[in-house]
Amino acid sequence: NLIFTTHASQRMNERSIAADKVESVIVSPHTVQKQNAHTSKFIKTINSRKYQVIAQWKAEQQKWLVISVWVRG
Repeated sequence: NLIFTTHASQRMNERSIAADKVESVIVSPHTVQKQNAHTSKFIKTINSRKYQVIAQWKAEQQKWLVISVWVRG
């Protein structure tokens, strides 16, 4: 239930981040930080790597729009 922007898809490809990891971060995050009224930052550590996803809930489609993705560690 994810939609990826071109930017997010490019970053995932550049950073070797699989879509299933992004889904895991959104579905079961360790932390969620509200960025503004519609956008949230999801954070989850998987295998000692800190994944961060910026996404916006699209109610009309009942899907998350993934805006950007990065990983530390």
